[in-house]
Amino acid sequence: MLIIKNLSKSFGKKKVLNNVSFCMDDHEIVCLMGKSGMGKTTLLRCLNQLETIDSGTIQLNGLTLSTGQKKDKAFQKAVGLVFQNYNLFPHWTILENCINAPVYHQLMSKKEAIQKAESLLQEMQILEEKNSYPNTLSGGQKQRAAIVRACMLDPKILCFDEPTSALDAESARKVAAMIKELSKKEIGILIVTHDEHFAEEVSTKIIRLDELTA
Repeated sequence: MLIIKNLSKSFGKKKVLNNVSFCMDDHEIVCLMGKSGMGKTTLLRCLNQLETIDSGTIQLNGLTLSTGQKKDKAFQKAVGLVFQNYNLFPHWTILENCINAPVYHQLMSKKEAIQKAESLLQEMQILEEKNSYPNTLSGGQKQRAAIVRACMLDPKILCFDEPTSALDAESARKVAAMIKELSKKEIGILIVTHDEHFAEEVSTKIIRLDELTA
């Protein structure tokens, strides 16, 4: 279970998150919605420790992040993030994008990483693209590759930042189906989106950030 309590974050004098609290259970698909500038992506970045929190706590399956805490590797491993623009390294093949980080951080051997990546790429139906570079892939293929990379360490929570922002209606439906399949594993899905139709289709719960702000 993910529990966020009284989370606040400011950049200079601008308070982006103000005492935000909510929780989500395993296997839930939660869509986090709200106007631009309300801190949706910032919340994901705090959860992934790409930003430090000013106050409050984030708890996940017995792990806790709090104010001023250094990066927690166990927490990092428990949370995956699929960026809005995928953030695949252009000079690496898709396979290299998936395996290089866990191998570099000695979280698994290269052989183990390749086996796991190829299995996940097969699930995502892009195994034949493993030796391709990101610039040769379609937007949907890049997204699938980014999902595989985020799943390499078996996260307990998988975060998506605007997964349908650059997709047409048919591609968005495919993404919704793919996310529903992912949620059948022991994983919770947290999605930042502006797309009301997508949120209604894919989510088990919708949280509107403006209703959480104190």
